[in-house]
Amino acid sequence: MTSAIRKAVLLAVMLALLGVAGCDFGDLLRGENTPTPSMPDFHHLVPDAWTIEKVETVDVDGDGEDEWLVIYRYDKSPGGFGGPLGGVIYDRQPDRSPENLATPEPYRSSILVAYHLLPAKGGKGYLGENVGGEDKPWPEVGEYDANGDGKDELVIRGYSAPGFPTSLAIFRWVDKERGYQPMIHAEEENADVLWGDAGIELEPDFEQGPIKRVVVRSRLYHPYWYLRSRLGRRIVYEWNVSQTKLEKKSESIDFVFGRPQGAEQPKQKQYPVAYPEAAVLAYYEDWRIKDIVAVRENKDEAQVKVRLIVSDQPVEDVCSLTRKSTGKVKDVAKWEVTCPE
Repeated sequence: MTSAIRKAVLLAVMLALLGVAGCDFGDLLRGENTPTPSMPDFHHLVPDAWTIEKVETVDVDGDGEDEWLVIYRYDKSPGGFGGPLGGVIYDRQPDRSPENLATPEPYRSSILVAYHLLPAKGGKGYLGENVGGEDKPWPEVGEYDANGDGKDELVIRGYSAPGFPTSLAIFRWVDKERGYQPMIHAEEENADVLWGDAGIELEPDFEQGPIKRVVVRSRLYHPYWYLRSRLGRRIVYEWNVSQTKLEKKSESIDFVFGRPQGAEQPKQKQYPVAYPEAAVLAYYEDWRIKDIVAVRENKDEAQVKVRLIVSDQPVEDVCSLTRKSTGKVKDVAKWEVTCPE
């Protein structure tokens, strides 16, 4: 076989591997009309038990070439509905050896490298649960400067119900060997994703500029006073000094779905709420109470012991409450709150 024939065969093989179609062979030899790789059929690359929900093009590594973010559903419930969502980025890399991605090897055919986001190794983490409805039909995928370092990161916000974000994952590109690194450290769970069944808030909002902080709210079910008053844990995350990780900065008790009507302002005398612990939480300024330790109540009187932070020091207060009612059916009874100053 002559040298020219060998070159022609080599180019034909490379074109087949790259999925190139409709490109003039002479133009390719002259370096013109550089071929654009077609999108692989990812259904042949993922397990049969996975359902591909969405494919997006991204370029978080900043190489000027598109990669493919595949969102898939796994561990589906009976009937095929439900199950967590995972993600993987497929990166077509020419002149690379699968055994050594960091070192270029000329004249090798292109390889498709899979960078798993979540679940990560060991099965940790996931990107969301249910789809978000017609207005937000998938987990939101953003590619923007999330930490103010001048580089784009991959931000994925997952949903548990339409319009109700409950999970957040952020990734930055490191290098070809290590791929994408999670930028979240949830200490208690040792997780790479933030999860709150009462919602997640970004400040500023999604894709509105670098993230200053993230507020995660989770419902509490025990003791009973947390559940009946719809109270929960509020955790604030901010960037660490190196701007590479979101870390917990503060933690407190809060109304997970907002303060009840009539109890919007703290330090009022009376609060039109059904339960004494809700009146005490409304009395204190936002985000000071760490725990409600005990609740004792009868028909018209109650005591609530709370643990809070005053001047950066832990303090326990015992608040006394009296139920005030006009005796009219149409009027709402109000708890009158007296707490130590």
